[in-house]
Amino acid sequence: VSKKLNLDCTAIRRKFYASCNSILNKCKHAAENVKLHLILTHCIPLLTYCICALNLNDAEVNNLGVCWNDALRRIYGLHRWESVSLIQMFTNTLPFNLTYQLL
Repeated sequence: VSKKLNLDCTAIRRKFYASCNSILNKCKHAAENVKLHLILTHCIPLLTYCICALNLNDAEVNNLGVCWNDALRRIYGLHRWESVSLIQMFTNTLPFNLTYQLL
């Protein structure tokens, strides 16, 4: 009998999206770099708080990465099907899966 701990990161994702929406709705006319800074300082900690203590599977890491990518797409006005890898390169930010590995 193997014991597994099932994790549900839905609450983490919900809080991240709520905080991103709040910031981005209040800062509609702010510069993109200001929006990015606000998301990085106020919202990303919601995704990364205590996750180093959890052993997340690849699917959960991907789900949290989707949240980060969605925030970048919203800041820079991209569609859901467009890649954010160039934005991450030019803004010197890491994809979420690499951030998770560094924690």
